[in-house]
Amino acid sequence: MSPERRERTVGALRQAGWLEYEASPGTTITDAGRWAYDVLSFLHKRLQESELLPTIAGVNYALDIGVDPLRHLQSMRSRLVALHGQIEAARASHSEVVLRQAARRIDDALALSGQIRTVLDRVPLDHRGARRIVREIHDLLSRLHGGSAELHRALTEVGRQYLHLTGGVTVEQIVRAL
Repeated sequence: MSPERRERTVGALRQAGWLEYEASPGTTITDAGRWAYDVLSFLHKRLQESELLPTIAGVNYALDIGVDPLRHLQSMRSRLVALHGQIEAARASHSEVVLRQAARRIDDALALSGQIRTVLDRVPLDHRGARRIVREIHDLLSRLHGGSAELHRALTEVGRQYLHLTGGVTVEQIVRAL
């Protein structure tokens, strides 16, 4: 990293209150910085498991501490929209590898749909903007379930295009025999 970029990064962390400079020890991490590190390390681990888990946890946490979960819900909606876009891209590719990768990602996301719906049910009715996004997320989850079925159907169709031969018989031998 260039010294200029490093200084900008350190400056941004100081401005956010995560780092401070004192003459004797130099630059040190503040309590807020340690807290941010703890949260980010937790989210980083959760992100490795599934990209939706940190968002679900964020909505849950916002609701637990009484903060409007609107931004977290918007993030969840955008992640689900992106997943739906992957379905369309995978189907258009007609590639078994791409279809399988997309199906795996969608299946992983849909495995969390119960958790997502449980968290969404906790959003208070008086948060009108948040409730509107909750309805959109419910709709997206339904569309993802349908899209998952379409992906698996497309995988079956791609699989039918190829002969899976056993017993050492080749396609060439079958063609000659016919």
